[in-house]
Amino acid sequence: MKRMVLVAAVFALLSGGAGLAQGISKGVGSFPVTEAPKVAGVVPVAPPEPSAGGGMVGLLASDPLAIQAAMLAEGFQARLTTNSNGDPMITGRVSKTDYWVYFQDCTDGANCKAVQFHSGYMLNRPIDAAELNDFNSRYRFMRSFLNDEGYPRMQMDLLMRDEGMGPKLFATYVDLWRQLIGHWERQLGI
Repeated sequence: MKRMVLVAAVFALLSGGAGLAQGISKGVGSFPVTEAPKVAGVVPVAPPEPSAGGGMVGLLASDPLAIQAAMLAEGFQARLTTNSNGDPMITGRVSKTDYWVYFQDCTDGANCKAVQFHSGYMLNRPIDAAELNDFNSRYRFMRSFLNDEGYPRMQMDLLMRDEGMGPKLFATYVDLWRQLIGHWERQLGI
């Protein structure tokens, strides 16, 4: 039985993640879609070209407009802007939570290699490592931690370089982000 589950998981990954989306509901806690704004310093990247292996290149962190468009297509608020270092950044809100998508490993605000989904919370109650560890042990694709001021944070990293990430798999991850925000809000009592 374990071998069959492993084979199904590998098949799902190779087929773009479609099998991974089973049981993941769309639209839970979503907000209206916003239009893609033009952002100074962010230049559209040419459409994907065939890779050396003959397949198409997936979504890349080096193309923030494509990442934003993919998020908008999944019903997310996604405003493209830049951070204080000049790197692309997407901001939005899911349920009761503001979030940021930081573009990582960039060179002069371009050619980014990864994205990091991030949310932060200011609570009116103390939170300890045991509560964070409980969440981390139940939800393996995210990590929760306390920042230097003692406020809880949640993050999810996606490596999106080389051949990129297929749109279906990316959609699965952003829907997972949406669902885990809901679990995190319930655990924190938000």
